[in-house]
Amino acid sequence: MPHIDLQKIRKELGELPIPKIQRPNRTNLMYWLLSLVFAVFLWCYIATTIKSDYSVSFSKIPVQINLAGTKAESYGLTIMPTADGSEMNMTVDATLNSTRAAIGALNRSDLVAYVDFDSDVENTVGIQTFPIRLRTTTGNFSEQNVDIKLSSSFIELEMDRYEYLTVNVNDIQYPNLRYDEETRISTDGITVVPSTVQIYGPSTQLKKLNHIRVTVDDNEELLQTKTFSGCSNFALIDADGNELPKEAFSMPTTRFDVRIPVFYSKQLPVTINVSNLPDSFDAATIMQRIRLNVNGISYTLPQYGENNLMMTIETTAPDEKAQLDGLEAWQIDTIPLSQLSVNSSIPVTISMPEGYSDSTNLGTVYIMLDSTELVAETRWIKNSDIVFMNDNQKYRYVLESPGGNTPITLIGTPEELEKISSEDIKTSVNLVNISVSSEGVYTQSFSVTLPEQVKGVWVSPVPTINIVVTVA
Repeated sequence: MPHIDLQKIRKELGELPIPKIQRPNRTNLMYWLLSLVFAVFLWCYIATTIKSDYSVSFSKIPVQINLAGTKAESYGLTIMPTADGSEMNMTVDATLNSTRAAIGALNRSDLVAYVDFDSDVENTVGIQTFPIRLRTTTGNFSEQNVDIKLSSSFIELEMDRYEYLTVNVNDIQYPNLRYDEETRISTDGITVVPSTVQIYGPSTQLKKLNHIRVTVDDNEELLQTKTFSGCSNFALIDADGNELPKEAFSMPTTRFDVRIPVFYSKQLPVTINVSNLPDSFDAATIMQRIRLNVNGISYTLPQYGENNLMMTIETTAPDEKAQLDGLEAWQIDTIPLSQLSVNSSIPVTISMPEGYSDSTNLGTVYIMLDSTELVAETRWIKNSDIVFMNDNQKYRYVLESPGGNTPITLIGTPEELEKISSEDIKTSVNLVNISVSSEGVYTQSFSVTLPEQVKGVWVSPVPTINIVVTVA
């Protein structure tokens, strides 16, 4: 090991010149301070603005889907629910690249993923594509500082807008109600309150809605017309008869009052009555000849033949049903005997008394006679043989042609007509029926009385004469 001469080293160091320490002036101190500030600023700039390779990842960040305060909300748009009715619980994974200072302290709870309903929204209904953004709980990232990559950058949502639609309540079901064979429910007469409902919901669903169906759940025997109150079993029906989900709509009411009219019915043969029969006249003679004609088919009256015209009578009231049950035939009209003639028909339009209806809808029935072996024969009556009855002493009554004759028409069989001579016919006119307001000529009908032994002859039409009335 070589020898080190410490004495020599000390001597040489002692001979070196020692610099004189000078006291710094103000200018040098200013330069030093500015250099320090610049160095600190440069370090901060590099640390905060110049990207580095620092990266951090976060998984399963919930995506907020909220329209409140967005442009989509200002358009009146809303989000349609999912097809299966489940909630949209979407999450995304995020990778952030920036400086450690910018993102190094972030936690998953500091980040918010959300759907942007402002930038690309359109004022239309249907499926729209929206971007997914990421921000912090305190605000948005600066795009110059942080590079963000999301596992899903867009989402497709079905957009709609809520509107009002007035829907009819016109489909009433009553599957469990019971009624007997003589009872009929008038489906056309069923009413419901309310009969229309204003429904609020998404427009695409409202377009599918056709009507509301209400079901009466009661299972009682329906004996009379009844209103079922507060029926809550209802469904929203589309044009194809399918039910739509109620959850998509808002309604002002979910209860309905349903009135179901009950008709009691009874089928009865149709008959008519013939009035003004002479005392000696045999009613069966005319009743068995009467025919009721409907659509070219002739029917006999009940008790005078088996081919009867049947009519179904209905009523809604139990009291009227009791009256209906006591009838054996339904009389549609009363015809004076004098209106019945050979080869003529009398139209009778069916009109029902209050509380009853004709479910057969007969309309008009024509009254005719079976004119087999019937003849119409004209006889002449001397005017001088016509007797005045119940004359007013204030007036004088004179036949317009007192010396003449007036014709009458007799209807009957030849055998019966042969029994009648002109001397057997008695005639009279009842002057009490003349409403005299001034002198003049008045046309008045007169009555004809046939001999009692004739049972099946009558006069048709009613004969008339002219009477000259003057003040007595």
